[in-house]
Amino acid sequence: MRVLQIKDYDADYKIEGRKLLINISEVYLLYSAQITDVNELDVLLRETISAGLASDIAYAITSNLQVAKLMTEKYGLKLSEARHTDASEGYNTDPTLGNTDQIITEDFLNSRY
Repeated sequence: MRVLQIKDYDADYKIEGRKLLINISEVYLLYSAQITDVNELDVLLRETISAGLASDIAYAITSNLQVAKLMTEKYGLKLSEARHTDASEGYNTDPTLGNTDQIITEDFLNSRY
């Protein structure tokens, strides 16, 4: 885990393994992590990756275009489901919790010019 930012806190902290040691009871932080255990990934992400791999190797293994097409369709469905789920999940609208997921109208309009 790599801590990128701790909101409103300027004291020391320490990372031990997968734990953050800090002298406060509640902390808002921005971090990045390298996940090496696939079981920690979301189930839908794992299924989508698996379907993509199956789509890539289906013809090479089976020499059957129908199976390859079926795997490609399955991958498309899994990818669509994953995108829908990602878009439907909760988002941050409270600025005290860090960057919000809202698009401010002025920012959007100014970005067009």
